[in-house]
Amino acid sequence: EEIAYKNGWISKEKLVEYRDAVFAFAAQMEYFTLPQIRLAGFNHPLEEYSFNDTFYERIIWSHPEIRSIHMASHIIFNTSSSEANFTSFIHYIMSKSIQMDLYTFIQKIYREYEINLNPHKLVEIVNNSSMYYSAEMERIYLNKDAFYKDIY
Repeated sequence: EEIAYKNGWISKEKLVEYRDAVFAFAAQMEYFTLPQIRLAGFNHPLEEYSFNDTFYERIIWSHPEIRSIHMASHIIFNTSSSEANFTSFIHYIMSKSIQMDLYTFIQKIYREYEINLNPHKLVEIVNNSSMYYSAEMERIYLNKDAFYKDIY
């Protein structure tokens, strides 16, 4: 099977090769985005065709060992055997920091993953999880115990 590209064709094998190369490159990353792995040095001959990111993300998405979280700006990919959802992604980031200012967190996610987060949506997700958000301090905490440790 092949797909048409201008005056040529791209084989299914080349697409699978790209997908597998991404998996091999990102296998040690629990979560990643296409812009993130490119910044980390990933490149592949298929990217010379300069398709838009959605094309490449859909190829990666088809890998049987990669789960995905669809966001407006990019797809967040998950290589672990754990469930992939946005709450687990936020928890994963917070598990490295224990606590973080809301706007610093949003900047970090954009800087590292090129994902734009709405602060109100983020707070809603945190509040509907085991994590904790302090509106007075505008800080996210891994859990309520981390919040209490911080204030006492």
